[in-house]
Amino acid sequence: MYDGINDSGITVCFTIIEEVENTLLIKFKVALLSTFLSSLILTLVFHDSLGNGFLLFLPITGGAYILGGITCSILIDKWTTKNWIKFFYFIIAGFVVGILTILVFILTLSPPSNGYSIDLSTIKNGMIFGVYGSIGALVFYVIDLLLKGLKKKGFN
Repeated sequence: MYDGINDSGITVCFTIIEEVENTLLIKFKVALLSTFLSSLILTLVFHDSLGNGFLLFLPITGGAYILGGITCSILIDKWTTKNWIKFFYFIIAGFVVGILTILVFILTLSPPSNGYSIDLSTIKNGMIFGVYGSIGALVFYVIDLLLKGLKKKGFN
């Protein structure tokens, strides 16, 4: 028999929604900070002009961090609680996201007219961008740890 509104179920739902919103907000902040930092580092290492290089790398790193970084980070946080295992997962996920990002970016800018071909140089370049992705994942991981530490200390 139903004799009133059960507030505990509604409270649990709102608590879960708030937790998800907080997690997404933190991950989005991490992704934005990582995007700017990685774009700046890539510009200083690979490009002569700070303004042009930064604007070149910003959409590439931004897409990778916002689409791949946030998703992978949330999944990794759900899978494990140990930081050293998270570090290992972040490096692997960064490698995969780095390869996928450059693949999508190159195929969007210049789609092949004669079909796809994979040769040794394609595999080598893919591995190089996978390493860049792993370095980017390391940046994301460190910023994520710093923001979590600041939140525990009471800073928002």
